[in-house]
Amino acid sequence: MRLAKTSIVLALSVFSTLAAAGYTSPDPIVVNPSEGYAFGSLSGARYSSSPVEYLFCDQYSTGNIACVARDANGVSVRCSTTTAGNPSFAETMRAMNGASFVSIRWDPATSVCTSILVRNGSNYLP
Repeated sequence: MRLAKTSIVLALSVFSTLAAAGYTSPDPIVVNPSEGYAFGSLSGARYSSSPVEYLFCDQYSTGNIACVARDANGVSVRCSTTTAGNPSFAETMRAMNGASFVSIRWDPATSVCTSILVRNGSNYLP
């Protein structure tokens, strides 16, 4: 009976370790207003110990697009563009989900968004 209990405990510990296995990268939001970039994983921002961290993009029916980011220190940035001025930006932005790493760049002089990278992967899952 003792051997059976030991075997069960051992098996459960192996399966619980396997359930938590896998590479994760909950990257925090990094903001650099003077250089014109912000990046991080959405799940990293969502589960950050900082209550002020976020990154999101909005697309309006008017064709305007805006991205906003704030890091754990409260430094925030906003850039905007239009679907006419940057047609691929909106399409790329729509690929964002809970398993995304997002990087946005803008012209610091004008705050016009110039690029967006959306990387989806299992390591960014919430």
